[in-house]
Amino acid sequence: MREGESIGVSIYSSKSAAWIFKESEWGDNIIVPTYVRSVFINGFMNWLEFSQIIAVDMEGKTWTNI
Repeated sequence: MREGESIGVSIYSSKSAAWIFKESEWGDNIIVPTYVRSVFINGFMNWLEFSQIIAVDMEGKTWTNI
Protein backbone atom coordinates (compact mmCIF):
# COMPACT_ATOMS: atom_id res chain seq x y z
CA MET A 1 0.00 0.00 0.00
CA ARG A 2 1.25 3.46 -0.87
CA GLU A 3 0.97 6.61 1.22
CA GLY A 4 -2.46 8.19 0.86
CA GLU A 5 -4.31 4.89 0.33
CA SER A 6 -6.77 3.29 2.72
CA ILE A 7 -7.14 -0.35 3.80
CA GLY A 8 -10.38 0.20 5.67
CA VAL A 9 -12.87 2.76 6.92
CA SER A 10 -13.53 4.54 10.19
CA ILE A 11 -17.21 4.52 11.13
CA TYR A 12 -18.75 6.65 13.87
CA SER A 13 -21.17 4.83 16.15
CA SER A 14 -23.79 7.07 17.75
CA LYS A 15 -24.63 4.23 20.16
CA SER A 16 -21.12 4.09 21.64
CA ALA A 17 -20.23 7.72 20.75
CA ALA A 18 -16.92 6.51 19.33
CA TRP A 19 -15.15 5.87 16.04
CA ILE A 20 -14.42 2.26 15.07
CA PHE A 21 -12.05 1.10 12.34
CA LYS A 22 -13.22 -1.66 10.01
CA GLU A 23 -10.66 -3.34 7.79
CA SER A 24 -11.64 -3.49 4.12
CA GLU A 25 -13.62 -6.51 2.92
CA TRP A 26 -13.46 -5.38 -0.74
CA GLY A 27 -10.39 -7.53 -1.36
CA ASP A 28 -6.76 -6.77 -2.09
CA ASN A 29 -7.43 -5.43 -5.58
CA ILE A 30 -9.53 -2.46 -4.31
CA ILE A 31 -7.47 0.57 -3.31
CA VAL A 32 -9.19 3.78 -2.24
CA PRO A 33 -7.11 6.95 -2.24
CA THR A 34 -7.77 8.77 1.06
CA TYR A 35 -8.37 12.05 -0.77
CA VAL A 36 -11.39 10.69 -2.69
CA ARG A 37 -14.68 12.21 -1.60
CA SER A 38 -17.56 10.00 -0.58
CA VAL A 39 -21.34 10.21 -0.93
CA PHE A 40 -23.91 8.80 1.51
CA ILE A 41 -26.87 7.22 -0.33
CA ASN A 42 -29.52 4.79 0.96
CA GLY A 43 -27.56 3.78 4.06
CA PHE A 44 -24.24 3.25 2.24
CA MET A 45 -21.12 5.37 1.97
CA ASN A 46 -19.99 5.30 -1.68
CA TRP A 47 -16.62 6.07 -3.31
CA LEU A 48 -15.34 6.06 -6.86
CA GLU A 49 -12.36 3.69 -6.97
CA PHE A 50 -10.61 4.26 -10.30
CA SER A 51 -12.93 2.08 -12.45
CA GLN A 52 -15.84 1.16 -10.16
CA ILE A 53 -18.08 2.37 -7.36
CA ILE A 54 -17.48 0.80 -3.95
CA ALA A 55 -19.72 1.05 -0.91
CA VAL A 56 -19.97 0.03 2.73
CA ASP A 57 -22.97 0.22 5.05
CA MET A 58 -22.78 2.29 8.21
CA GLU A 59 -22.23 -0.74 10.45
CA GLY A 60 -19.34 -2.07 8.34
CA LYS A 61 -21.19 -5.33 7.72
CA THR A 62 -21.96 -5.06 4.00
CA TRP A 63 -19.15 -4.28 1.53
CA THR A 64 -19.99 -4.08 -2.17
CA ASN A 65 -18.65 -2.88 -5.50
CA ILE A 66 -20.41 -2.02 -8.76
